[in-house]
Amino acid sequence: MFVIKLFLAISGFLYSDTISTNTLTAGSVNVSSSMAQINVVYPWEKQSIPDVSKTFIFGNVKPYVSTITINGSIVNVYRNGSFIAYIPVSKGEFKFNIVAQSTAGVSVYTRTVFVGDGKGVSESPLFELISPSTFTDVKRGDDLFISVKGLKSTTVYYEIGDLCSGYLTEKGQSSGIYNGMCYIKNNTKPDKYSLSLKYKTGDKKGDKKVFSDLIRVIESDFIIKTSTDGVVLKNDAGGYVRFIPENVVMLSDRREGNRYRVNLGGSKLWVSADSVNVMGFKTSPFYAETGTVAVKKNSSTSVSAKITIYQNVPYYVWEENSRLYLELYYSNLRTNYVIYDSSDDITQSVRFSQEDDNRVLFVFDFDASRNLWGYDINYSSDSALNINFKFKPLLKDSSSKPLGGLNIVIDPGHSAKFLPPYDGAVGPSGSYEFKYNLGIALKLKDRLNGLGANVILTRMTDNEKEQIPLAERPRIAKRVNGDIYISIHNNAIADGEDPYSKPRGFQIYYYHLHSKKLGESIHNSFVKNIPLADEGLRYGDYHVVRLTAMPAVLVENAFMILPEQDEMLSDPDFQGKLADSIASGIVEFVR
Repeated sequence: MFVIKLFLAISGFLYSDTISTNTLTAGSVNVSSSMAQINVVYPWEKQSIPDVSKTFIFGNVKPYVSTITINGSIVNVYRNGSFIAYIPVSKGEFKFNIVAQSTAGVSVYTRTVFVGDGKGVSESPLFELISPSTFTDVKRGDDLFISVKGLKSTTVYYEIGDLCSGYLTEKGQSSGIYNGMCYIKNNTKPDKYSLSLKYKTGDKKGDKKVFSDLIRVIESDFIIKTSTDGVVLKNDAGGYVRFIPENVVMLSDRREGNRYRVNLGGSKLWVSADSVNVMGFKTSPFYAETGTVAVKKNSSTSVSAKITIYQNVPYYVWEENSRLYLELYYSNLRTNYVIYDSSDDITQSVRFSQEDDNRVLFVFDFDASRNLWGYDINYSSDSALNINFKFKPLLKDSSSKPLGGLNIVIDPGHSAKFLPPYDGAVGPSGSYEFKYNLGIALKLKDRLNGLGANVILTRMTDNEKEQIPLAERPRIAKRVNGDIYISIHNNAIADGEDPYSKPRGFQIYYYHLHSKKLGESIHNSFVKNIPLADEGLRYGDYHVVRLTAMPAVLVENAFMILPEQDEMLSDPDFQGKLADSIASGIVEFVR
């Protein structure tokens, strides 16, 4: 037995106590150079994680010991003292008990998290609403789907005021999910209605629950207007489908809680109520008319088109070979003229058609020998939709400066945040993604400058005072008239996923077709030069690569939550190798 002095850093305060034992309870406790100091980096103390059966935990032990145990499982420690483990967990408050033994004694540390909602099992309510799950506005003449969760293998009867009533049908055998459909007649009085549910058989026979004023019947569509840029429209499953700019007007035939449903080209999509303003109800036919199209050549690499239109309506754009397609919703075709620029040797034709009752399609055909490098679309105050088309710059033929004249924007992902919840990933060694990202970006800047490019960084420091919001990063690229956009990141995985379930390494993401070849070139360079698993070129719906104005890719260089890759990323030479690979890919792309 021996006596030691114990110092604990708890929530920024220094706690001191004396214990007499050969077993030490420690977090980040520095007792002596020979005692094992356990530092858990992730998950952080009292973090809530999803309801999973297993999850990962990582951190480091100093001085080095070859193994530790976590809840009795032996975990190997990497040569730099880092560890990661995939451990079974249970719902509610859960403790990871970590033990590290050295010649000086035993260090023990407990990390507490909350799995799922952190609550124990409670008695199920009489009925749970599935659809509608919250207060709902529904238009006359529409169907309303009713779905509830209740006791299994019984009979459920429903009533919605004097609108409709009947028995709900159990989905499958003994599922406890009951469904039905209520048709809201065209002559229904606009008003609020309650949903009543009652068991007709079983242990709860006669038990009833009323959801008061759950449903409101409305006469016509809402007119809503987007209140910010980049408003997301989602499908029923929550997938991102459309992105709508600010001050665009749409029709909504239903509201459910904090979201509105809109119909674009036959697709029923949902938008958050926080992203729109309600302008009132539709009282007359709602559509925009298109007018004259004027095309102008601005430079050897830029063409613009101006479409006269008298309402800011939603649109959808896609590319195909040397064409760009523009679909306008809530629109009637009244275009009689296209005015071409006689000096324009890039635009071949502008075509247009009325696709259905309220959808207009424009097709812009360009010279097949010119590579479309991007486009920018915006509404202007003079009743016009403006499109600026960007084509591959004409670079000087220089072997020493192959990127001469290009503006390349490098985006070191995330911003400095040293305490949880972190901005970006963290590594077992205690590393931060925002630091690795900036280190690679600065080396890439040097490489690209040497190749003749003008380089702009979206973030310059690791200072917490420099916080660059996600939405601001592509705006910076547009303001500086960037030609290429590269977002630098390092990877992690979701809670509950097995970190060693498959080989992990680099991933290259693009979104728009005009960015795919840039992604291919950088990916090919990584395959040749980076000794990590190739996880492929990927289409990815990330905010920064949805940037339309230039080729844009996001590079996930490595998985920093893995001890061996965290160690590699801490090496300036490896950061330089990553920068060289990205630079080589850019050079290949512009050739």
